[in-house]
Amino acid sequence: IANFSRDWAAVKFTLRFARDVDLEKLREATRTLGAELMDEPAFAADLLEPLKMQGVGEVADNALVVRFKFKARPGNPGRIQDEAIHRMLRVFPAQGLQLT
Repeated sequence: IANFSRDWAAVKFTLRFARDVDLEKLREATRTLGAELMDEPAFAADLLEPLKMQGVGEVADNALVVRFKFKARPGNPGRIQDEAIHRMLRVFPAQGLQLT
């Protein structure tokens, strides 16, 4: 549950990665992707803070569950989250960052 009537919304989500994923490489790839979203006109007005990797939220049997976060204006932050995940699913595997 989120209160979108405030001045901003903190959007948090998780993705599962292979247990041997290079976390520093993942952090840098996330930082780059977050900066790209901040620079893109379609999202720049609504993004208040770039996408960030918060760290490992859980160590599962066959995966690391990694937490991500960004801050956006209220309204439709789900649109930004959808785009971020879409890009992550496309870009990360090409950089050797395997999702499970």
